[in-house]
Amino acid sequence: MAPGQFQPAPPTYDVTVRVKQRKDKFVVCGVPPEEITISKDSRDIEKVRYIGHDVERTKSDLLSMGYDEEKVESMYEDKRANSSSEASVRGDYDGVNSYDDHPADKSQRKVTLTEAYMLVDFDKDGIAEYRRIVKAGMVVFENEIVEDHPFALFTPILMPYKLVGMSFYDLVEDLQRIMTAINRQMLDNFYLSNTPRTEIVEGQVNLDDFLNPVPGGAIRVKQSGMMREVTVPSIAAQAMQGIEYFKNVRDGRTGVKEFSQGLVGNELSKSNIGSEGVSQLMDQAATRQKLLARVFAETGIKRLYRLILKMVTQYQDREEQVKVNGQWLAVDPREWANNYDMVVSVGIGTQSKQVQVAQAMQLLQIQQQAGQYGLTVPQNAYNTLEDLTAALGKTDVSRYFTAPDPSQPPPQAPDPNAHKMAAIQANAQIKQAELQQQGQLQAQKQQGDVEVERMKQAYQAQQSQQETQLEAQRNQLQSESDMTLAREKASLEYQLAMAKAQLAHQTAIEVARINAEAKILAAKAMGAKDASTASADADYQEAHENDA
Repeated sequence: MAPGQFQPAPPTYDVTVRVKQRKDKFVVCGVPPEEITISKDSRDIEKVRYIGHDVERTKSDLLSMGYDEEKVESMYEDKRANSSSEASVRGDYDGVNSYDDHPADKSQRKVTLTEAYMLVDFDKDGIAEYRRIVKAGMVVFENEIVEDHPFALFTPILMPYKLVGMSFYDLVEDLQRIMTAINRQMLDNFYLSNTPRTEIVEGQVNLDDFLNPVPGGAIRVKQSGMMREVTVPSIAAQAMQGIEYFKNVRDGRTGVKEFSQGLVGNELSKSNIGSEGVSQLMDQAATRQKLLARVFAETGIKRLYRLILKMVTQYQDREEQVKVNGQWLAVDPREWANNYDMVVSVGIGTQSKQVQVAQAMQLLQIQQQAGQYGLTVPQNAYNTLEDLTAALGKTDVSRYFTAPDPSQPPPQAPDPNAHKMAAIQANAQIKQAELQQQGQLQAQKQQGDVEVERMKQAYQAQQSQQETQLEAQRNQLQSESDMTLAREKASLEYQLAMAKAQLAHQTAIEVARINAEAKILAAKAMGAKDASTASADADYQEAHENDA
């Protein structure tokens, strides 16, 4: 480069780098029974000659799973897909409309993908080996040797020499159909009782009125008595007895009674049992349920967890952090063995939680008494508390109790004569406590007497005050009543006097008028009109003056 020539700086870029690591996750999935096929001669789920899982997959799903595109395209559409009657019934029950099984998009067309595990002599050496084969129709995608299949079977009721046992529905299927028929017949009887059939005389009843019933309407007949209702006898009582009978048969087959569902019905009123009897009956009713749980645990759960252990030890690619007894530990499943010389504990006890809690509490009391003789250490009590916490449904005992420090020296054994001295001291403390209690009782009694006397005096004073107030109120009411009566009496006397005066006035006027009119009439009759008139006027004037 020539001197003085400018050299540009190299270009720089801002780059964001994202690193994505894949982390495997082990999943346990439930498989519908219609998707599983098993050889009929199988008696043990761990030793089946053939077991396969048939599941619907689209061509797009197969390509996403990494299968060869040429093989996927060479497949034809499988007409067996979604042909199971059980799956169809399950889909109809939930009321969900099914998606089009034959869409125009070829990538969404379904085929039946079979993951089969079978014994087959693939290498022609005369010895059959266990192989995993994944196929769709006649196209095989995978074919490899495996040690075991990844399926676990759950059956509630085991059957001898059969791989798949029975369910509760198998036990009560016929009873359910019978009770359904009885219920339908009882409902039909109700319908006929509410709307009975009617016998009519042909030609004597208007059929239009009869066939169009209207509330409050009339049916025209040519003669009375041309219609008669056919009475249907009620079968409700007999039907209910039949249903109750088949319920008892169902309870006997399944072992699940009303006691296991709570205290319902008339079970208690039909028996003379107390609270302990009820508890025993409920425990007996739960025995069948515990048996089913143990069957599930000993068959399906045990194999399921062994399969999980096998999968984790084979395919786990990193360490995991787990919390054990309140402490975090680094665990690498890759270092585990995939099988152990051990017995799997299924975690199903023969006792109820209440019994386990009561036994743990009783054991704590025994340990407390035994500790006086040096027969227990703090670790023993902690173990009992751990069992008690587990029985109460709590998993982490460290949240509630602190484990004893193993570095601490164990407690010394007590002196053989220490219990005698302890008894003497205890007796002395008991006597002292009795004396103190007696003194306290006497003081409390005296204080109570004083309080009672004070309350008595306060009550008497309050009663006297209330009586004085009542007497004053009574006197005040009496005086007010007397004044009211006096005012009313004076008012009445005044009104009476005014009435008398007014009556006398009107009477005098009327008498004077009558006298005047008489004199005028008399004067006219005698011919002395002027003199009489003057005399009458004088009398009338005199009457007015007297009135004034």
